[in-house]
Amino acid sequence: MKKILSMFIILTLHIILPLTVNAQVHNDGMDIESIEGMDELGEAIPDEARDYLSENSISAEDSAGLMSLSPGKLLHDLFAMAKDRITLPIKLLASLIGVVILCSLLESMQDTVPKSSLSDTFGIVGVIASSTILTVQIGDCISQATQTLHDGSNFMLLYVPIFSSVLAVGGNITSATVYNTIVFGAAQIISQMTSTVFVPMIGSFLALSIVGSIMPELNLISLANAIKSITMWGLGIIMTIFVGLLTVQSFVGTATDTLALKATKFAISAFVPVVGGALSEALNTVQGSMGILKASIGGFGIVAGAMTMLPTIIYVVMIKGSISLAGIVSDIFGTAKLSSLFKSCSATLSIIIALLVSTTLMLIISTTIMLMTGQTAT
Repeated sequence: MKKILSMFIILTLHIILPLTVNAQVHNDGMDIESIEGMDELGEAIPDEARDYLSENSISAEDSAGLMSLSPGKLLHDLFAMAKDRITLPIKLLASLIGVVILCSLLESMQDTVPKSSLSDTFGIVGVIASSTILTVQIGDCISQATQTLHDGSNFMLLYVPIFSSVLAVGGNITSATVYNTIVFGAAQIISQMTSTVFVPMIGSFLALSIVGSIMPELNLISLANAIKSITMWGLGIIMTIFVGLLTVQSFVGTATDTLALKATKFAISAFVPVVGGALSEALNTVQGSMGILKASIGGFGIVAGAMTMLPTIIYVVMIKGSISLAGIVSDIFGTAKLSSLFKSCSATLSIIIALLVSTTLMLIISTTIMLMTGQTAT
């Protein structure tokens, strides 16, 4: 019996003491990049997001950069991102307003045309000219959104296992398993569905919108709007299921982990003679230190993931704003076909924005839930 107790004490000390030392080193500035996978994680972050993190001294190694962030600073940075991307939306708006004004002038001259068959020609020509401009710009938005979704999913595929391992070492084994299974699976699904489902669907929606604007008698606009509604509802349902499932399972997992940790502490205190109380306190110290490590890596993951997605979201929002403003001008000048086209193209961009925002929120919400519910009792 004494041999068994001795072996148990040696194994416990062998596990706890290195973790305690590493946790203390982290508090003093441990190089977290030494954790397996951190180098690859840093390389997976896009250049612009990496530059932002570097400029604001945000890293997984030091929480000071995260603590220095403020709402005013974030708003200033977002406005700076928008300012860097404002040129193309302004050019697009000017081009579209020019087409609207030209079509309005031509349509006002319809009464001077003797052949009534040419009454809709000016509107169709305007739609074709606008479609040429819009398809190039929206195609660029689709391309950037596709690349951003791939970058985001690649980041999550590397970040989720690292964060899950930190959760598990900190005593949240069940919660870590839930987080890794759900979020890692979601990242894989996003990576696979981006090019096989999302891009073809958005392209089909845009094509139906353009043809429906040129030939309204086909009633394709209604079909396009139905596709948009289905997509939006689908994203909403998926996000609701995802957040609800993760929240419920994480709460249950936290309760399980808490009970297991308390039982472990009791067993150490009760059955390990002399040093049982000291080992139990050492376990508390390890848990607290790993909590600091978890918060630092979790906060870094949230900011890095958000900055991976935000530049493209801001760009697409500004393009959508330009098209929406052009639609307002078109309504004022009474060019109905152009108004229909602009509304349809704006709806196309709404789908892209919804995909980007949903992916961003999935990472932020899931990590936040783990940070909030992953605290086991001491």
